[in-house]
Amino acid sequence: MEMLKGVLQEELANSRRRVSAFMAALKELPKGSLHEKEIKGKKYFYRAYWDPKSKKNIFELLGDKPSEKLIASYEKAKAKRASYKNQIRVLKLQVHFLERVLRAREFRIAEACSKKAA
Repeated sequence: MEMLKGVLQEELANSRRRVSAFMAALKELPKGSLHEKEIKGKKYFYRAYWDPKSKKNIFELLGDKPSEKLIASYEKAKAKRASYKNQIRVLKLQVHFLERVLRAREFRIAEACSKKAA
């Protein structure tokens, strides 16, 4: 029973470490997304993001059309952000499950029995 508990604790630590790694990777991605608006026949490009201090969306005018490289980097970041958020969600569920399993009554009973037997 001790070996099983050790494996579960190791998996719990690994999952927590992976959650923090994904959170750090999420913070390194470029903030916001690119938007294109057409006003009176002219196209304008904005970078939109959430500002937590003022608690509102910020739209920054980018001036001319951004380079293809910048557009591609924001598209990649958008896909990575969705993937990272999904991974974090799954890992948090796994952490919650492992914490519940390790607190389970059966483990406490088995530990008490093994101590009495020894």
